[in-house]
Amino acid sequence: MAVSKALIRVLVVLFLVLDGALGVLAWRHVSGDAATSAPIVDGADNPDVFVPDGGGQGDGASGDVSAQNPATATMIDANAQGVVIVATAGTCDGAAPTVLVSEDGGTNFAPVKPPVSRVLAVNARTDGGLDLVGADDACEAIGLNSRDGGATWTDSSVGTGWYRDPTSATGVVVGTTSVDTGCEVIAVSGLNPRAARVSCADGTALSTDDAGQTWEAMDGLSAVRARSFSTAARGVALVQTNDCSATAFVTTDGDTWDQRGCIDGQVGRAVVELGGRLLASVDAVVSESADGGLTWNQPVAEVEPSAEPSDAA
Repeated sequence: MAVSKALIRVLVVLFLVLDGALGVLAWRHVSGDAATSAPIVDGADNPDVFVPDGGGQGDGASGDVSAQNPATATMIDANAQGVVIVATAGTCDGAAPTVLVSEDGGTNFAPVKPPVSRVLAVNARTDGGLDLVGADDACEAIGLNSRDGGATWTDSSVGTGWYRDPTSATGVVVGTTSVDTGCEVIAVSGLNPRAARVSCADGTALSTDDAGQTWEAMDGLSAVRARSFSTAARGVALVQTNDCSATAFVTTDGDTWDQRGCIDGQVGRAVVELGGRLLASVDAVVSESADGGLTWNQPVAEVEPSAEPSDAA
């Protein structure tokens, strides 16, 4: 995984207004202006902030995590060629998604604009291209591919992988078959066409090994803000603990989780393991760990203020 050690500061301001009721998500920078972070307030006022109740549940994990905002659910992927893609989901009938791409391992990012109203899954291909599953204006899933870093996009198949169902908060899709998980889905890690792991808005997680016909609760962690699996046994998570808003946990057997380091920030949004390195999106900052999550490099780059998204399809 060719990612620079001084990796990735993605500082973007997103103003997400959903029916006037979900408030504003303030990211640290917009168009080069140094905006301050949104104040951390009581969880009743900010749905993206969890206030620990003091009731630890072992391994440093706090109690319940407040329901997350699906519109700000974040996806991240990267490849060995140094391409990194970060996206927020958006909604079909409200907040637009934001998609950022780096082609130099995360030193510089530029916003891109795939022709979708919602992002459901992203993939940085091993050949350097980008795949994206999104929802069109009718909120139906479509597949897109880019060979030029996201400047232009062409139609493609949604493939055989897993992605969130754009028409159901509790649904996921494998290929073209929608299945219900029974929880509000924030993220899905597809292992193969029959196996997947789902992160839920309430901080819990579910697993399936029969293409979504049945789902089982996963033990080992609570108050999970983000989680992904590279295999059925190997995973990484960001957990809200009593002394850290985003603590990294790793597993090598799928059941037992080991606590690692704390990442600066307030809201853990996405995390992924790539070739022995970990990338985590906390607030609007994407950080890297090269030692299994024990320590995290603070990013240094930010989005080019002059970069304009492309409207090309």
